[in-house]
Amino acid sequence: MANIVFTEPAEYDLLDIEYYIYYILCNPQASRRISDGILEATEKLKDYPAGHSLVADELLRG
Repeated sequence: MANIVFTEPAEYDLLDIEYYIYYILCNPQASRRISDGILEATEKLKDYPAGHSLVADELLRG
């Protein structure tokens, strides 16, 4: 089982996404659905990390 770590900037990005969809787009259901989907996808990485391709971009990979 792999270990998933969110960097602090990634956590803030997720919060920003949730905020934007919830308050700016006025769609709380979509906000929850999208953030839950992102978190579920990261949970799947724990069990099967090879199921997703590696990041090709050097900046993002770092």
